[in-house]
Formats: sequence, C-alpha cells, structure tokens
Amino acid sequence: MTENNHDNDVNIPNTVNIPNTVNMPNGVNDTDGMGSRVIDSVRYYPLTQSQNLMFYNLKFSFRKQIVNVCSLVDLYDEIDERRLVQAVYLAMMRIPSNAVRIHLVDKRPMQYFATDVPHDIELVDMRGRSQHDVERYCDEIGATPFPNGGNDTQLYRVRIIRRDNDRVSLYYCVSHVVFDAYSLMGCLTYTFAIYQALCNGTALPDEPYSPLPAYKADFAQQQGERYKRQVEWWRKHFAVEPRFTSVNGLKGKEFIKGERYGVTLRLWQTKGGMVDYRIDRSLVSAMRDYCEREHLPMQIPYFIALRTFLGRMSGTDDVMFMNAVARRATLAQKRAGGTMVNAVALRTVIPGSTSFADACEILMREQMDAYRRANVATADILDVLRQNFGLKACRGYASVSTTFQPYFDGSLPVRFRFRRRPNGANAMPLYVSIMPLDASGDLWVNYEYIVGYVDPESIRRFHRFMLAFLDEVAKNPDRTIDQIATVAHGRASAMRLQTPDDLPYEIAMQGAGSDVAVDAAGVDGVGAADAAKVGAA
Repeated sequence: MTENNHDNDVNIPNTVNIPNTVNMPNGVNDTDGMGSRVIDSVRYYPLTQSQNLMFYNLKFSFRKQIVNVCSLVDLYDEIDERRLVQAVYLAMMRIPSNAVRIHLVDKRPMQYFATDVPHDIELVDMRGRSQHDVERYCDEIGATPFPNGGNDTQLYRVRIIRRDNDRVSLYYCVSHVVFDAYSLMGCLTYTFAIYQALCNGTALPDEPYSPLPAYKADFAQQQGERYKRQVEWWRKHFAVEPRFTSVNGLKGKEFIKGERYGVTLRLWQTKGGMVDYRIDRSLVSAMRDYCEREHLPMQIPYFIALRTFLGRMSGTDDVMFMNAVARRATLAQKRAGGTMVNAVALRTVIPGSTSFADACEILMREQMDAYRRANVATADILDVLRQNFGLKACRGYASVSTTFQPYFDGSLPVRFRFRRRPNGANAMPLYVSIMPLDASGDLWVNYEYIVGYVDPESIRRFHRFMLAFLDEVAKNPDRTIDQIATVAHGRASAMRLQTPDDLPYEIAMQGAGSDVAVDAAGVDGVGAADAAKVGAA
C-alpha cells in the first residue's frame, strides 16, 4: 500500500540549509541574547513560551505523550501526483521551522535546527477504500507518539494518499511543539506554490524566513519591564475568584461542592474523542452582517452563545473559558512558521438581564484587554490563578478552550475539504474550534473532548442551543440575553445536527458563491484587525 516515490524533475539536496545558525566551539553560549548553548558544534536554543505550553500539556498526556495536530485535506481537482510528491518534499525541506528538533540538555528540553532531509513522507495507494478507511488509517498515525519521546527526531509525518477517480488526499500529522494552525496552513499554501511552479516550469517561490527573529523578540520581551507589568495586570484581573463552569452542567462530577473551582483534569482520564457539527452558511452570513454593522469581531456572537450556555448550565453569570491567540501581529511573527500560539483566559460576568448588544460589548472589551496581554505565557496566567487562590494541580475554573480559526484564505489553487483529525488524547476537557472546511460558506464546530469527562450528549445539547441562539439573534438581536436564551432553549431540540458525513463536498458546494470563504477572521482565535491591536498594545 505504501510507496517511497523519489522520481522527480528537481534535485533534492542531501542536507538542508538552516539560516542564522553558526557552528561554534563548546562553551560559547548565549551570544545571541536568547540563552542558547553550543554543544558539539550544535547550537541549542531554549523553547519559546508557546512551545513550553505544549510541554505543559504533555505532562498531563503521559498515557500517549502526544500533542499532535492532525489534518486531512481531500483534493477535488486533477493533480499531477509526481509533482505533488516533489512539492511536499521541497516544502517540508525549505521551511526552516520544519527542521526544529528537540534535545534534552541537562534534562531540560531545548531545540536545534537539523540538517537532514525530510523523511516519513509516503505515497499511499488507497484506491478502492472508503472515506472511513482512509480516516481510520490516518487516525492510527495521529495516535502514534513520535519516537524517542519526541527527542532528536523529525516532528511531522505526511502521507500523499491515492484515492478513487484520480483523486488525492494529503494527511499531515505534526507536533504542536513545532506547528500551529497558522504555520500548518502556511505550509500547505507554500506546498501548492511550489507545485504550481513545477507544473508551469517556472522558478520556485522564495524560501521562507527563519523563525529566529521572532524567537529572539519573544525571549527579549519576556525579560522586559512591560512583561512584568502585564503579568501584574493578570494578577489584578483575577483579584476576585472566578467560578468553574462545565458544558455538562451541575450534574457533572467535575464540580466540587462548596468550592468555586472544579476538576479540570483527571490524570487517568486523557483519552480523546472528536466530532464536527455544521453551522449553515445562511446563519454564518447573518452573524457576519451583524458584526459588520456593530463593528464587532466575528467570533463574538458565537462566544456569547457559548458563555450563555455554560452559565445557564452551571448556575452562574460568572463564566471563564480559554481562547487561543495566534500572536502573528508583527512581520517577524508572520514569517516565523513554527508555533506562536498562546491561550488567554476570557472571564466575563454578564447577568441575564443584559441586552445582547451590551453583552457583545462586554465580551469584546474583555477580549481586547486579554489580547493586549496575550504575549504573557499561558503558564504564567495559570500560575497567577494558582497563587491568588491556592489551587492544587488539576483544579481550576475553565473546562473549555476555544478557537475561531479559518484554516484557509481562498488562495489554494485547487478545490479541497480540510478536516481536523483526532490524535487519541486530550489534556483539556473540551476544545471548541469554529472553522470552515471548504469554500461553501458553512462553518463547522470541531469538538475535541476527553472521553469520560465530557458527555457527548452535552456537546449535542450545546450545539443545538447555539444554532437556536444565533438564529434568534439573526431574527431580533434587540433583546436581553435571558430572552434570547429562553426562546433558544425551547427551540434547541428541533435543531438539526449535521456532520461532514451527512454533507459530502459536492453537496456542500451547491449554491456556494465566490464570496463566501470566511477569510476576514483570524487564525487561532484572533482576526487581522484584532492582531494589529495586540501588536500595537
């Protein structure tokens, strides 16, 4: 079923050129201001705060020791298979951040840039196999830890999959330590830029930039006074203890009687599940129109629906959830590749008597305040909560993490459907990722959850509520949160749940216009305008 295809028109070199690294004798350390070390002529750099966040998650995913990000891209146009294989190899080789490896130095993980050529890129023949067969094959790869505990090994796997009717799919299993959604989409876009150049016989696109300038800026800002002031802002922001909420509601065993905090993780319970549910393009369009009229970031109505459900199910107006921020505001960050994402806490107190418009303003202000301090490491934000309220490990206030992240901007030259795939393990009870899968104009909510912690029926109940809530907003937003939520609760059971299997690509694309791609919103939870505010803050 597997082929190693190296037949190509382009010479693939035996080593990778890594910019901005210098071989130096042992003992010459930190000449770049980043705390780097040179051992046996290899320069090792400390992990960035975003990478450290992934290692924080790994501590609580010991059962499988994975934080893999897995994506399946089904292509629906005729593809020159041989040139696509070449393009994948060249893209993975030419993007400097892809060469990052992890190495333990004095038992501390550090990173270096390897010079070996990419491997674990395979052409797989799955003609005659169903979509479920393909997904099952990919999911087995995604649930497999990288060898040697992820140390001194390539941190990605790619499969080019032959399908029936001359179709091709691409599967990426990448470590979150070296990739985030932004860099993975950039890698895919760059792959097809190379592919087009190969097909057209033109020069290859320029090689991407090194991540080192962004890394250096990241380390420098963590040493500055401004960083200390931002950490202090978070400390004061949480002067009053938040309340724990859960999508399961008060019946969930994660609530602790008499305490405002709850159980956010059970070390023996990290098996992951995943499901996708649709938000119809007409509802997406209505929310986009509302946000444009009111000058709101597009994710605000969706997040209001989420916090309203969490509050009603948990008996409180005080709701906190985590939100991923891309941190790609500066030019160096945009060019960096790798992983730059952080997670910030969004905590709002919104009584049910608040008008929907005012609720949106409250959440937007909270979001902008948090985004302006999004360069504070997530671990430091969580430490503030622990210190302020004496929390023990696996106790906290947020059981949900969110992203609002279109994975594409309409620039790929082929028709495609993009789907996240599970990796088999989770360290957060529930990830709620709102994103498109294709250019149909629909949005989909990818729910990734801890099996046994989050009841799948709770996910279905929330999604139906969100559909009804947003539909009520589209009909008449000039009501209070309670008024909208009460009607939505009564209508929720009638809301139809649709998965990608219910809506194949060809059917999903029927009636889709050329302007429906959701390309104005951001990646990893922050739009372009929001990112500019974060960078300017």
